[in-house]
Amino acid sequence: MNAKKLKKRLKFTDAQLEKIRQAVIDAEKKSDGEITLALTSESASYAEYELFVAVIVGLVSFCIMLLFSGALTNWLNSMTWQPKVWQLPLFMGSVSFGLIALCYHLFNFPALDRLIVPKSVRANAVYKRALQFFAESGVFATKNHTGILIFVSWTERKVKILADIGITAKISQKDLNEICFEVSKGFLIGTASSITDSFIDAINKCGVLLEKHFPASKENPNELKDNLVFVDKGLVMFNEK
Repeated sequence: MNAKKLKKRLKFTDAQLEKIRQAVIDAEKKSDGEITLALTSESASYAEYELFVAVIVGLVSFCIMLLFSGALTNWLNSMTWQPKVWQLPLFMGSVSFGLIALCYHLFNFPALDRLIVPKSVRANAVYKRALQFFAESGVFATKNHTGILIFVSWTERKVKILADIGITAKISQKDLNEICFEVSKGFLIGTASSITDSFIDAINKCGVLLEKHFPASKENPNELKDNLVFVDKGLVMFNEK
């Protein structure tokens, strides 16, 4: 599932996306901090895990058919006028490869991906993708190093907050974790309305922390995009107004 499909699945309206954007604008007016929101369908392809499990399924099915090869041979012979020695290998090979292809396709569904991919692997993938986006989007390069990224990965059901060195010097990880929890509550419900509200609540909490530690100076330029960003593999798609 790519970013466009995820956006469609979550059924965001333009009004909801605008509410999120306006919340970021309002929060940033009160401080020198910069808030960026990003949502991706998945942080990695996990193709190697999907293929490995699919091959295991195919191998197990092949072994089961070997155990019943006699019965399968009799059944295949009953289906044709002139039985051939290659019928059984062809049947077993076709079933095994067919199951491999089917399982590989099915394991692309997020719910099944979460079953076959180790939790630690998924968590590491989200962290790496969030870190990559942190660099790609320029959150690390704000003037006062006061950029903060709220990164959500749908397949992995993970929320990561990455903050630049200016923020981590004054704001504790505990406070950032509470904001993560705020965002995850909306995604637990799973509706566009709940996700919108959770983003706005998280933005407001970020705004309070940023205003406390980095109050707005006379010169307070808007250095980063205010929109919720939908991140695809190798592609960043901004919701332009």
